[in-house]
Amino acid sequence: MKRFKFTTIFAVIFLLLTVSFAGASLITFDTDPNGNTPNDDTDLTSPYCVDGLQVSFGFYLSGVGGQGNLSNAVFEEIGGGRNNSGFWNEHGYSGTRYDTADPGYQQKLGDYFLRQPTGYSDFGTFRIQYSRANGSSTALPTAASGEIWDIDGTSSFRSEQYIVTAYGSSGNTNVLASLTSPLGEDQTLYGRPWVFKFTDLAGGIDHIDIGFIGSKTSGIGLAFKNYSPTSAVPIPNAVWLLGSGLLGLLCIRRKKS
Repeated sequence: MKRFKFTTIFAVIFLLLTVSFAGASLITFDTDPNGNTPNDDTDLTSPYCVDGLQVSFGFYLSGVGGQGNLSNAVFEEIGGGRNNSGFWNEHGYSGTRYDTADPGYQQKLGDYFLRQPTGYSDFGTFRIQYSRANGSSTALPTAASGEIWDIDGTSSFRSEQYIVTAYGSSGNTNVLASLTSPLGEDQTLYGRPWVFKFTDLAGGIDHIDIGFIGSKTSGIGLAFKNYSPTSAVPIPNAVWLLGSGLLGLLCIRRKKS
């Protein structure tokens, strides 16, 4: 009977943590485009291939608007030190406050995410660029979703905030949709993700730009995670918390047994 209960609980957890990914191709950045585990602080130099599309990630460092030279995005391993970190979590966890998720969100953050070339610093524009793979006639997607982690503020009311814009052409003139993140003025998003979603856009996405529009001038940490390039189906935060809680109860029950 106990074995049946454990099996049932595990099945429920597995269903909760996977149902939202059904039919979607998710880029978690826990592996590089070749399927290998990346090294900490290394550049992402090639695109991910998803459903006949190539998806590239990089930074224009001269400000919002996508001008200047494009620099590579960088893989960041969770739980690192201050040097070249992606973000600083006010709550702290596991002995460090750098690049760590709040309790209950560790699985969602995974092992790696993308950050700007110079960690924990200002950046210009984060560019997500689409192109068709060689010989592919795949249509550009009309939906996408992703996560920006740890949108915070300081006691002096210098806060983080981001604008995410989907474009239908290369010239930044055909705006399909734009979303603005919450203003980081409290601890709501410390060590947690803000999820943006584009759905049913009027045209295919050529690229997506993420720009910083907050009032902070230093200590700005971008952590980008769990990008769905062709649909908007990231796992909701509540599901992750419920799944993590059930896993914890299962572990405690087994110890008592």
